[in-house]
Amino acid sequence: MDLFAPLDLYCERTEAHLLSEPLNLISNLAFIIAGALILRKLGRPGSSQRDSVARLLGWQIVAVGIGSALFHSFATGWAQLCDIIPIGILILTYLWLFYRKLVDLTRLQSFLGLIAFLLVSVVMAWLSDPIKANGGQFYFGTWLTLTCLCTYVAGRQNLLQFKPMFMASVLFSFSILMRTIDLKFCEEWPFGTHLFWHLTNATVLYLVVNVLINSIPEDARTREG
Repeated sequence: MDLFAPLDLYCERTEAHLLSEPLNLISNLAFIIAGALILRKLGRPGSSQRDSVARLLGWQIVAVGIGSALFHSFATGWAQLCDIIPIGILILTYLWLFYRKLVDLTRLQSFLGLIAFLLVSVVMAWLSDPIKANGGQFYFGTWLTLTCLCTYVAGRQNLLQFKPMFMASVLFSFSILMRTIDLKFCEEWPFGTHLFWHLTNATVLYLVVNVLINSIPEDARTREG
């Protein structure tokens, strides 16, 4: 992989220059806003588990926005890594915290849950048509896992948790659709649909992180893991 070779993956990009994807670039502000809104929930620094989780995930959402903005600005191999790596770290971090804080699994069980997620993601991506999926195949495992988390929350019969998780599941389904069809209607809509992937995913992250944060008692002291 040539880290400096130009990439042309989206409908909006027509030339190999910095601002060839203005809407895809600007729409990453949604992640910055979502992360900032999570960080606003902080109380005194380090005072509780809730603060620690909000701080960790809030800054990771901001990092996703910055990484994606770099990719849609420079559109090279190294910029793509700046996009992919923060997303992967955020997903794994969220799942680990969800398993530990909300499901109350042991470390071993949580680790096995992450392994299961990675295996499902690889298998679903391998079974998918990469041309038709247009990059969305790498998130099919995430979609299935989010659906499972939503089902788990539904089983707890907690509407305050279920409603945002259900909304996030629906929105993420729409988000993957927007990513998948980006190149299919370039003649009719030259701006593409990838910007809606950003806008919707920022909302999804805000919703699911809020569910996790709100499930942690405010007076719970910070503990390892």
